[in-house]
Amino acid sequence: MAERFIEAGSPYVLKLEKADVYRLPYLSSSGPGFALLEATKKANFNDITSRISSGFATGSWDKPILVTWGISDKYLPQSVAEEFQRGNPDFVKLKLIEGAGHMPQEDWPEKLVDALRLFF
Repeated sequence: MAERFIEAGSPYVLKLEKADVYRLPYLSSSGPGFALLEATKKANFNDITSRISSGFATGSWDKPILVTWGISDKYLPQSVAEEFQRGNPDFVKLKLIEGAGHMPQEDWPEKLVDALRLFF
């Protein structure tokens, strides 16, 4: 079962200066963008997801997984995380972080650290 982190007041919003950490390498040089593109091309995501799914289906997946998910994610619905957890509920722990969006590590790093502490 997912645990919700509830925070009083307005949700945290990622400030532009913090977002620059992710953007600046791509603005100052095309190198990081090309490196990311090459890495993405070489990563066989179909194979990776197939291996994980196979591990879940056969019951051979025995490694604990923590998925932290921002409830306010504009790009991926919470149902994606819940479906992943249903694939192997004994090993996948889901922590829903209220007030966090697509990048919970930036939106609410304290809540993410709390979830990691409980997980480990």
